[in-house]
Parts: sequence; C-alpha cells; structure tokens
Amino acid sequence: MIFFLKSYKIIIFLTFFQLFYLGNEAQFNKKLQILKGRIKSEKPQWLVFTYWGLNKIDIDSVFLKSGYNFINFKGLNTNLADENIYTLTFRGEIAQLWFHFDNDTITVDLDTEKPLNHIAFDAKKSVMGSPATIEYYERISWALKHFNKRIIGLKNKQDSIEDEYPRSSEINELDTKIKVIIKAKDDYYMNWAINTNFSCNAAIAIIELSFDKSDLSPYIWLADTLEKRFPKSYFVKEQVRKVRQNAISISQIASSGLAPTFELTNKNNQMVSLSNYRGKYVLIDFWASWCAPCIKEMPQTIEIQNKYASKGFKVLSISIDKDKQAWLKAIEKHQMQNLVNLHDEKGEAAKAYHVSYVPLTILVDPKGEIIGSNLHGEELEKKLAEIYNE
Repeated sequence: MIFFLKSYKIIIFLTFFQLFYLGNEAQFNKKLQILKGRIKSEKPQWLVFTYWGLNKIDIDSVFLKSGYNFINFKGLNTNLADENIYTLTFRGEIAQLWFHFDNDTITVDLDTEKPLNHIAFDAKKSVMGSPATIEYYERISWALKHFNKRIIGLKNKQDSIEDEYPRSSEINELDTKIKVIIKAKDDYYMNWAINTNFSCNAAIAIIELSFDKSDLSPYIWLADTLEKRFPKSYFVKEQVRKVRQNAISISQIASSGLAPTFELTNKNNQMVSLSNYRGKYVLIDFWASWCAPCIKEMPQTIEIQNKYASKGFKVLSISIDKDKQAWLKAIEKHQMQNLVNLHDEKGEAAKAYHVSYVPLTILVDPKGEIIGSNLHGEELEKKLAEIYNE
C-alpha cells in the first residue's frame, strides 16, 4: 500500500474490498457453509449475510429485534480449497464482521453493545469453529494498534508542523520515524504470511505490505514461497500476480532507456507531447486528485518547479483521474497552474510507463532518456542540484 488513510475502519474496508473480489466461484457442490448462533442487538436493525468471491452476493438477511436473536444462514456450496469469505453487516451499527470459512460451520455469540470494529472485536470469545477468523482478527488488531495508530499519529503531527513551519527539520525527523515503523510493519506482515496455515490470511498479509520499491527481492521471494505453499489458492495466486506485476513495472521503468512518448490534452483541450520538451530536463509526475500522498507532496513539487524554471526544468503533471472535473478542480484548489497539467483520461501514458500505483515520478534528460524514477521531495531536489551544479 502506498498511503495510509486516517481511519482504521476505512483502512480495513478498502484493503478487504480489493482482496475479496478476487475469490473464485468455479467449483461448487462440495461443502454447504453455515453461519449460525446468537446475536444480542441493542436496537432493531437489518443484518445482511454476504458472500465475497468473484462477485459480491448478498445471500440472505434478517431483521433483528432488540434483545436476543438466533440466526442460521446457509452459504454457497463452494470448494474449501480456499477459505471462503462471508460478512455480516449490521445496518444500524454501520459495522461489518468478516468470517473465513476454513470449516463448513461457524458459530457466533455476538453483542452489538460491544465493539465490532477490527481494532477491538474479540473474535476469540465470539467466534467458534474458525481458527482462520480468530487468527485474522488477532493479527489485524495488533497491527492497527502497534503500527497504523502510531503512523497516523506521526503523520498528523507532520501535517500540523508543515502548516506553520514547512521547512522545519522536525518534518524530516518524523519522516525517518515513520519509515522505521513501516519497515517493522512490513516485517510483521511478512512473518504472518509465511507462518499462517490459512491462504486468505496469507493473501491479506501480502496486501498490507508497503512494497518498498528500493529493494524488491523480499517481495519476490515471498511471492515464490507462498505460491508453493498454497498452490490451489486463488486468493494467494492473485496477490502473487500483483506483486510480480509491480516488480516488473518498477524494473521496466528503471531499465527502459528512452522515455516512451505520449500526447495528452491540457486543461484547454490542447494536445501536448513529451517531445515538445526535448532539450530540457523533465519530471513526469503521475498522480490523481483522490490520492492523499500525491496531494501532500504537491506543494513541494510546485516549489521545485518554480526554483528550477529559469533553467528550463519542467514538471509534466499527468492526472490519471477518470473524472475530468475532479482533475480541473484539484488544479485550482492546489494552485498547480505553474505545472504542465495533462489529463491521461484513457490511461495510455500510464500504460506506456507501467504505472500500477501513484504517486509515481520519472525524470527524463534532454536526450529523452530516463535517468531516475520514484524521486520525491528531498531526493528529487538533491538530484536536480547535482544536475544543475548547485
């Protein structure tokens, strides 16, 4: 993951949203999966039972009355080569619980007056018959408390300092601390992925990795190891494919030599080509209006553009937004007028540069050759200072 959101629930929901659409429903008629048990609801509300596979399927629902309710949901006849994923969604609580069917029957004893979020839900006391589900909640809860909570706290502190003292050395000190925690977080998830006996938990651990682009070897090793451990798991197979795709993208950018040319529209619907800037140093900056890290680093990118503009340096800011209006509003809101703002609506430039995440920057020399990638902030400024002999 390239960035952190400032809500535990949002972090988890987005992570699982991208994972559980990756299941497989090709094989049926082996096991009927059942979720049953008792639920104490503090208020009347709907409860929805959903299967997460190749397609999200709301299988059943029941209206809970205040007090004790008994449920007996029947899932799909699916193949248990993978631990299939189901959720219970409490409409009144705006809460969702995840269940990994490593067995054919899970029994629950739930109380909506107790926390139902991922950081506090006590699966060990509330879930019977699913070691995979219990392990999942214990691992995720521990990581949220010890890593995500600390990272968010440090990032919030960074933001408050930047508002008043944008050049403070404390910002860099906090950034160093964040990187140390992220490294520890990656080690934690790598360890979980390798040691878990449950394929869907291994896949979740892969997704939670921060993917340090400076050293890809641990991720390639992890992908190879898990593919051998869980050869029949569609969850793992899909995440392994993504890891390898990211690695290929990064290595191709690093070794591609001549920068692929492109022609995109600016905000005035005029066509602009990379070849227009031959003879200049150019930073190609892929971003999006919805990308928090992209927006966070934009003021520094603008500052660097202004600093080296007299030397002919140009930033080609390429938005991958599908919504043109969102892109145009972001340009105005974040005062990006001094950049060369281009819209890659069809994703053609992103495809040419193997973009699989944002922000992504590529530095191109006057001959049109790639001389650097993933340069941001101080790293970019240091590189330009070398180029312009400052």
